[in-house]
Amino acid sequence: MRLNSGLKLASSILSKEPSYMVLFVTAVCNARCEFCFYWEEIESAKSKLELTLDEYKQISCHLKHLYYLSIGGGEPFTRLDLPQILEAFYRNSSTRTVAIASHGGFPHRIQNLLSFTQTHYPSLKIKLQLSLDNLYERHDQSRKIKGLFDNFLKSCSVISTMRDQGANCMLTIATVLTTENLDHISSIKKFVDEHISYDDLSLIYPRGAAKDKNLLQVNASEYRKIKELFEATTHAHNFYTKLHREIDKEGKKGVESYLEHGKNGYP
Repeated sequence: MRLNSGLKLASSILSKEPSYMVLFVTAVCNARCEFCFYWEEIESAKSKLELTLDEYKQISCHLKHLYYLSIGGGEPFTRLDLPQILEAFYRNSSTRTVAIASHGGFPHRIQNLLSFTQTHYPSLKIKLQLSLDNLYERHDQSRKIKGLFDNFLKSCSVISTMRDQGANCMLTIATVLTTENLDHISSIKKFVDEHISYDDLSLIYPRGAAKDKNLLQVNASEYRKIKELFEATTHAHNFYTKLHREIDKEGKKGVESYLEHGKNGYP
């Protein structure tokens, strides 16, 4: 299985076709985060205007070497056909790694997706990135969903348990750094270390046309300090996790350079 996956990766890298794609499968989201760069699209989203499963199947047939698919939204798990979308890219596009960014509010749907891929496509690696920006009620308030924090924890438990039982998945906890949670980051990090069996942490610098622009006013020195805290984590369940973490560190260096030097500092 690993040899076959390695051949798929080599073929993808050597191909002139795209090997990586970011795909927003929906603009629909039940959260209303005021730091979101996509809030205008979310507030005007209509599910009936989205691409259908059949259209995604057609797209997948024209991408033969798409090894890595990064799925976002909106909230991807609002789509009940998400497992079938992944299936189309696995079968038609040689996709073997899928990253899904989610707020973690649908633990049963996450479990259903992992059960589906584990049963039918066990060589497909699923990287689930769940968002945590505050603790307890503060998290629910920041994303405007009652009970989200509890469902986030349930989703983390589902993913880590299935991973430990052999599912081909990993759990990343992503935190958007804002002026609202800047003073609470250490407590958030401590909670995650003590209560969640994660594979990796991701610190996200706020960007774009947020609804509340004051939340984005985090400077370079503040970002650097928190970044060092996140990079000090020792969690690592496998080689893939360690490799991904090193790649992510290089990406964060680019963000830091941009903050310090503007466009000239971006690699």
